[in-house]
Amino acid sequence: DGETMASLVTTFKQHNPAWNKTRTILTDKDFMERSVYSGQFSNANLQLCLFHVLKSMRREIHCEKMNIRLEQKNVCLEILQKMAYSNNEDEYIENYELLRDTGIQPVIDYVDHSWHPIREEWVIGLKQSLHYNNHTTNRLESINQKLKQVITKFSNLDTFFRDLELVIHSLRQERDSRLSMVLMKRPIVPFPPGSSEVRFSELLTPHAFQIVRKQIELSDKIAISDECSDCDVVTLQTSSGVTYVTCTSCTCQFSTMNQLPCRHIFALRARQDQDLYFEDAVSSRWRLDYYRHHASLVDDIETDYQGATVYVQPRQVVMTQSQKYKKAFVEAQRLATLASEVSTVRFTERLEVLRQLTELWESGQQAAVICTEVDNVEEDTDCDNLHIITEPGTNTSDLEAEASVIEEVQSVETSWGSDEQQDNIDSAHEMTTEHCNDDTVLVFGDELDVETSTMEEVSTPEPATSMLPDKDMVTTTRVPGLQNSSLHVAPIEISGLKLPPKINPKGRPKGSTLTVIGLSRKRANKNTNRRKPMKFWCKRPQDKDRDMLSWFVGRHAAESALTGRILTERDVKINPASVSTACLDENISMHRIKHYFSPEGWKTVLVTRENVVSLGWRCGICKKDLDGDQIGCDGCLLWYHYRCVGYKKTPKCLTWFCRACYESV
Repeated sequence: DGETMASLVTTFKQHNPAWNKTRTILTDKDFMERSVYSGQFSNANLQLCLFHVLKSMRREIHCEKMNIRLEQKNVCLEILQKMAYSNNEDEYIENYELLRDTGIQPVIDYVDHSWHPIREEWVIGLKQSLHYNNHTTNRLESINQKLKQVITKFSNLDTFFRDLELVIHSLRQERDSRLSMVLMKRPIVPFPPGSSEVRFSELLTPHAFQIVRKQIELSDKIAISDECSDCDVVTLQTSSGVTYVTCTSCTCQFSTMNQLPCRHIFALRARQDQDLYFEDAVSSRWRLDYYRHHASLVDDIETDYQGATVYVQPRQVVMTQSQKYKKAFVEAQRLATLASEVSTVRFTERLEVLRQLTELWESGQQAAVICTEVDNVEEDTDCDNLHIITEPGTNTSDLEAEASVIEEVQSVETSWGSDEQQDNIDSAHEMTTEHCNDDTVLVFGDELDVETSTMEEVSTPEPATSMLPDKDMVTTTRVPGLQNSSLHVAPIEISGLKLPPKINPKGRPKGSTLTVIGLSRKRANKNTNRRKPMKFWCKRPQDKDRDMLSWFVGRHAAESALTGRILTERDVKINPASVSTACLDENISMHRIKHYFSPEGWKTVLVTRENVVSLGWRCGICKKDLDGDQIGCDGCLLWYHYRCVGYKKTPKCLTWFCRACYESV
């Protein structure tokens, strides 16, 4: 509140004897802060942050709040931006009159009530106080961001001040480090020794020297007459208004804001054959001696902290249920992909594993995965040695189904001999080989505490001798790390093995991109870099003005008007049939092009538009009245009959552009 803010400012003044030297205070448009600062610092000038000013205007000037159209809102914001960057009072008044000519009364009332009375605080060209070319609070926001990185939000008072002292100490050491680099590494100045530029480079900081050097270069463009060359005070007409210049001072905006010699002073001194180098107009903050005496590069700093590095302890992040769900969902998708890429039998097994895992988690039990490595099996066995590790309670029907596939492959291999049959056998081997390399045991629930050495063997019925091939099908292999675990395969006879037919990949048929006669279809080539037309409301302000001017005066006259030529009544089209009906759009604001015409020319434009209104909307192709189904172009704002553009029904698109807009890109 205001009392707390006033108490803080009073405490600041008590501990800072130089508070009365405060000349400028830059804030956002907070009425409470402004009232406190204006009362506590009576000699200081209040200025508003330009960023917050434009942001506040954009927030308040809203279509729903002020009951205005989108184009009216855009026109007002463009004019307000020009007002904020006005160089002098005359330019500001000119832009302000443009705003009043729009006739958008809610916006005009808002500006008159909130911004126009305090224009000296937010218009760049009207600020006449010292601010060292700082129009925003970006530097303060940068320091605030560094504070947030070190100081936690809910820290106690002792921790807060300890972290605050740490940040301040770190910032000071960063400043001293930059100063040491400036003092030790002086840049090479391409000027003769003893010149004014060399002496300024030895006096000023590198940033200030670049500013002064540019002003010296611009001084050649300042014209001073012979009559004024001998005067002590010279009056010049500049972009900021009338300026009074002497050999050591100037009333221009640049010199007032930065406290550095400007181009006008250098031009007058050169005209009077004086040395360009002088120190009277240079503020102490731009001098290297100031930083040499105030920086702690030599003196020891009495502090408990060593070094300038700030270590921030990483915070333990507690994930929400939504964040946990997103991470688990990604892994579940990977499981579904892996489970679907195998055969049907193997898929059934993996699906059963996932179901058991789900049941355990639903009952509140735990599950873990134990990975084991099986001894290397010779490749020439062709899956003769196939072993499945199971646990007590495992369903043996799945194992029997697996073994039946292998038995069928072995029986087919001994009986078939043709090339086609051999291809089918190879396909069957490929389907069964993927089961040979599984070496993972999934242990569920309470079985986590049971040692793997106690796993029971799965007994399967002994197959008939006549059903087995010549090779021994049933073997036993020990798994390293597992004791008393034998692996068996029990083949079951199957009447036949049906393999899926080979399906050739299909693509787009030949000739699909051609018409019946053999010409290319009217379809945009994806490989070309063809640009899409831009909607009228998304165009730049200058492009909007060019299009609107071309409706009434033609393209050539519109281009000349953008370069500064004032259009008269002779340039305006008299025949309403030759004027584009786009001017009838209800979202168009005609006031945005008023300043391009003379008073008589603008009256002619208004009369011509009234004649176009009396004729009504016409098709952009056949020039006849619009009737039946019609569609409007979002680029040129013209409307067309469906039959004129080749449509029989409404196209399924949010934005539509005519052929002329595509050709103009």
